[in-house]
Amino acid sequence: MNQDYYPIYVDTFAGEISSGICYASFDISKRLLELQGFEIGSLRQNAEIRINNGKESDVFSRGNITNECFVYVPDNNRFSRSGKFFSRVSLFLDVAEQVKKAHLNLEDFYLSDEQVERVLEDAVPVKDMRFNVKKLNSYAVTAGMFRGLCRDYGDFLIDCNITHIPMFTANVTDKAYARPCFFGAISNKDFPSQINGCLKTLDMSPGIRGFKKWFKFEDWFALENLIDWWQIINIYYF
Repeated sequence: MNQDYYPIYVDTFAGEISSGICYASFDISKRLLELQGFEIGSLRQNAEIRINNGKESDVFSRGNITNECFVYVPDNNRFSRSGKFFSRVSLFLDVAEQVKKAHLNLEDFYLSDEQVERVLEDAVPVKDMRFNVKKLNSYAVTAGMFRGLCRDYGDFLIDCNITHIPMFTANVTDKAYARPCFFGAISNKDFPSQINGCLKTLDMSPGIRGFKKWFKFEDWFALENLIDWWQIINIYYF
């Protein structure tokens, strides 16, 4: 089956923002989302739509890849820092097809020296841990992830009877590599709202979520939007 037949599930409309999720491989999902005007979102954007849409929404029970990444850097004196890091640099958006090919071959996506230094510019050291949802703003990593939304997201999780959220990381090896950031479903009873930097599955997809401002009804009939819809029809059916 051609992966271009994978649909985008638009499952949230909160304020002026709509959000949709696609379950094709990372590169195909990115292409389909962008064709419909979506941009792959951050952890903060994902947390915000969870708050705005509430416990009864589809987004409550769906996890997905975000636009950030986890980076694992060896201590070999080649780089400015070594260890495990969370980075807000959207590295995978620029190399979507290469990452998919690496994961398809059960390999990691190894980084050039230039890529390592690029992602380390906006990176926070990480380790496996559990975050108290009442104190999300007191951890450097969650403060950077949720950027001003720590208290609101923490209160929302408390309302969902969640006291801690886990973060999982992979191991540092002799080569620098990156893995995507997965933001788990709140409804997962074992690991609610997990932040996972271990996944190596972008050849498939645990879900890629995009965000965009949504149109008023009359805007769907504007010429430029009709052209976009014709392009989408061509991808799915021709």
